Amino acid sequence: MPFARPSLTALIQQVLADLAQASGVPAVLRWRPDYAMGIAIAGLTQGLYGYLDWIARQAVPATSTGEFRAAWAALKGVFPKDATLTKGRGTFPGAPGALLPVGSAVRRADGSAAYVTTADAAVGLNGSVTVPLQASAAGPAGNGPAGTALLLSPAVPGVTSAGLAEGPLTGGTDAEDIDSDGFLTRMLLAYAEPAQGGAARDYLDWALAVPGVTRAWIQPNGMGAGTVIVRFMMDETNPGGFPVGSNGVASDEPRAAPATGDQLAVANAIFPDQPVTALVYAVVPTPQPIDFSIGNLSQDSAATRAEIRTALAAMLRAKGEPDGTIFPSDTSGAVDAVFGVSRFTILAPTGPVEIGTGSLPVLGTVTFVS
Repeated sequence: MPFARPSLTALIQQVLADLAQASGVPAVLRWRPDYAMGIAIAGLTQGLYGYLDWIARQAVPATSTGEFRAAWAALKGVFPKDATLTKGRGTFPGAPGALLPVGSAVRRADGSAAYVTTADAAVGLNGSVTVPLQASAAGPAGNGPAGTALLLSPAVPGVTSAGLAEGPLTGGTDAEDIDSDGFLTRMLLAYAEPAQGGAARDYLDWALAVPGVTRAWIQPNGMGAGTVIVRFMMDETNPGGFPVGSNGVASDEPRAAPATGDQLAVANAIFPDQPVTALVYAVVPTPQPIDFSIGNLSQDSAATRAEIRTALAAMLRAKGEPDGTIFPSDTSGAVDAVFGVSRFTILAPTGPVEIGTGSLPVLGTVTFVS
């Protein structure tokens, strides 16, 4: 039976009744010193009840917070993900042969982020140089799409200061908040399903512990007997959520070609924990676009259509997984939840959409029929 914590009003009444009984009077008068003392005692007692309530919440992993949650998680080898640095490549025009040295300072043209070059590079005969970049500070501020305007600051002789990101600048994440739902979920899974040395759940835990990884799926024997495919997404780090890099194995694994980029980070993180005989591939899911056609839409406007597209994309992210199914009820539920939509007809797809092995559903073309 749960303990019923008394309210402050109940505590005041109890203390005043006890004082009256101890003093041999029918009641403690409002302006007597005893009355003020009773109010003070009740307030202190209320604070003690609150402290005991807080202690009780910290006494079990599921309700703990802050440093106590971190301590409970550490007992199972679960630790907050560290902040990570954005990485990418920048291209700058210049005079052939001019050197862009390692450690050169680069910043976004809008001043929102700073980077440094991580290798020497020389301008080629084509009049441009491409150099690897790394953000100066950890966090998502350095992330950006391909074509982001960059500036060398200070200028480097023979190299034009204005350049562009050759591809997306990705990988920067904030440090994981101990009180976040994601950290709580990882901790509770560690208690509910402790590691068994290579179960499917273990690979999920190892992948989800990598900074930036938000979702993961396991395919045993996906590349043949004794192999494990780990597919994952980085929804909060990369545009579109899909990892950037090439599929493969860990850099210390001699039996297959190593991965690059985000896939290499995941493969290398799993490698020390995986069974020694397993050959683990880190793989990006294949996007599977799903087109929708919607008719008879009430409150038909550009804003409503945009909200429907957003709702459908969110539904696909929440429901989608390799070898899964997107049901008509999922689509109807997403559209019906959009504010102001009271009538609509889903014209396509008309039935369940099967998601292929290794694929992940993404929003395709949404057509609105008047």
